[in-house]
Amino acid sequence: IELRRLLKSTRVASIFVTHDQEEAMVLSDHIILMNAGAVEQRGSPREIYQQPRSLFAAAFVGAANFMNGVVVDVSANGSAIIEIDGVRLRGTACGDLGPDAPATLVVKHEHVQLATDDPIDGHNVAECTFEIANFVGPSLQMHCVFRGQPVIGLVPATKRAMPRVEAGAPLRLAFHEVDALIFPGHAARS
Repeated sequence: IELRRLLKSTRVASIFVTHDQEEAMVLSDHIILMNAGAVEQRGSPREIYQQPRSLFAAAFVGAANFMNGVVVDVSANGSAIIEIDGVRLRGTACGDLGPDAPATLVVKHEHVQLATDDPIDGHNVAECTFEIANFVGPSLQMHCVFRGQPVIGLVPATKRAMPRVEAGAPLRLAFHEVDALIFPGHAARS
């Protein structure tokens, strides 16, 4: 923070090279994300984080879920539907998508929450199998499996919000379609 204040107060232009995502987000007005020596994406920290233009950018910045499936539909309004093992989920189309093509739905961990009993308009609901919860201070990382693929959601770590779930139990997770990005191709699994 001090370095950012110093640069702003002196109005000095600078180039800062780092592999630390948080440092890049805090210090920068503009980020250039490189991949194998080529520019992958350029933009403000908010643009890079919230609107990645590729699977690489989505994987590089922040913690996200990557769910592989097949494109069912692409709308003129910029939305798309992906089918993952028989379940259809809606998101924002990113890149050149076509029906029956392999695709990956990307949603940041912080956008995946526990589903409510009453469906909320615009939310995708994933019927998952709960594995484990990790306490990380202000939130719990809810590790689940959705149609054979890992999904992590965050819930507040307050006493009244923490679910009491056993490993192997069903757990419904939800995320809004505007927070889901659908890219062409399948994300590699590690």
